[in-house]
Amino acid sequence: MILPHKADQEWGDVRQMMEWWNSTYPIDRWWREKHGISFGSTEHKAMSMIDMRLEFEEDFIYKKLRIKEEVYVGGEGNWINPQKIGAMTKDEEKALFDRLDISKIEVGSDGRKKVVI
Repeated sequence: MILPHKADQEWGDVRQMMEWWNSTYPIDRWWREKHGISFGSTEHKAMSMIDMRLEFEEDFIYKKLRIKEEVYVGGEGNWINPQKIGAMTKDEEKALFDRLDISKIEVGSDGRKKVVI
């Protein structure tokens, strides 16, 4: 019968403990990978599980928001209305400006200006 070397058995115990730790506390593993911090280091020991969980949840929330986010193209105003609207010709701009009637603009009871049609 071949007995395992004592050092091999001890390292096996350490590996088994680390596997248990990482499967029991996956957020701890995520946090250490994110920040490049070694297991059992001073920085690792100084961190609380609550702070790790809060950071994980915050990252999760903002990751979901970034997926839904549309890309903003400066000067196109697609953050208000993503429809592409063609540019107006100079004649169209002039016609629109000529139709403006500032006498139909009133201030409402809430202090905002509105056009009376």
